[in-house]
Amino acid sequence: MFEDPTLDEYLETLELSDDESPAVLPERKQSPIFRSPAKQTWVSPPSKPTNVHDELDDILNDPDFSSELVSTHKPSQLSIKKKCNAVFLGKPVSAQKPSCTNTRCSACDSVVVCFTDMVWEGEVEYLFLRNNYPDLHRLKEKLRSKSGSYAYACQCNSVTVASQVSLKSLKSSLRWFCASH
Repeated sequence: MFEDPTLDEYLETLELSDDESPAVLPERKQSPIFRSPAKQTWVSPPSKPTNVHDELDDILNDPDFSSELVSTHKPSQLSIKKKCNAVFLGKPVSAQKPSCTNTRCSACDSVVVCFTDMVWEGEVEYLFLRNNYPDLHRLKEKLRSKSGSYAYACQCNSVTVASQVSLKSLKSSLRWFCASH
């Protein structure tokens, strides 16, 4: 059949002499596919048919495995996260309408930051927010102090609020939502 002289030469260089220790050679991993030296072709070892259901039963019946599946939490210990029914920004006017403190933007996937007693100076550009969010020291360039106001921003939008307002009543381009409390 097909003989490759370079392969034979290479294999001869790898053969051990009697005084060499086999410990100096790296271990070879068993491969599920091996080369048959007689035929010079690739052969897959015979595989036994397996029943997936039997294997799953063995895994699930293993005491070490099944103990990991048992929950140690009682239903009363599980924390239930609540979302705001209507998202409000600004200073809360009543306990029935609290302002959301965990707002996120679905457009840029960022947390909305709030700066108390600050307002945005005019229109804030997208790239300015993108490059400077959420660092207050860098954002101060476009912020100024104003008592009782709130400046909100994510990486793509900014809003100034003087009193409590519903998120729905603000810019339609805002894609902010309550991310649970």
